[in-house]
Amino acid sequence: MTAWQRYVAIGDSFTEGMSDPDPPRPGSYLGWADRLATALSRLAADAGAEFKYANLAVRGRTLSDVVGAQLQAALAMGPDLVSVVGGGNDILRPSVDLDAIAASLDEAVSRIRTTGADVLMATPTDTRDSGLFKPLRPRHAIHTANIFTIAQRHGAHVLNLWGLEPIRDWRMWSEDRIHLSTQGHARVARSEEH
Repeated sequence: MTAWQRYVAIGDSFTEGMSDPDPPRPGSYLGWADRLATALSRLAADAGAEFKYANLAVRGRTLSDVVGAQLQAALAMGPDLVSVVGGGNDILRPSVDLDAIAASLDEAVSRIRTTGADVLMATPTDTRDSGLFKPLRPRHAIHTANIFTIAQRHGAHVLNLWGLEPIRDWRMWSEDRIHLSTQGHARVARSEEH
């Protein structure tokens, strides 16, 4: 892996780490991005470099928030890696323009890449076994295809949750069946470390 030195995570509850409490900080979460940052900090230290990290993700945010104010704040920090994960809350709405979501993501990734920073995106999970969310599977599939297309176009990295079989295990999910559990966040972070 590249020894990145300045990682900023932007997104919604998935990146914030919902349902994965951080015991030393009551009311705070410790999600996949935080665990990835820990691994990246070790790589930077091994390379003799200082590592800085910020997680700007906020639960409930739509993609316009993520690629708007969050992205602006992230770029002001001069990152060399930005994870941008969004669109999930948009997809939950009764009607959604998946092409508009793709265009917004494409523009955001292009903007990040022009700074020289690398980008990490994540696909949604496959909802085929998700009961209430099963009807959203076609939307998730289109969003997944769009993410891979955008990543290929801009040389971005993709965290492929759609194809990550271990998170099909319900133990990887919190009681709400919407957010990952501590075990799930740890598994997602490990998949990106390699």
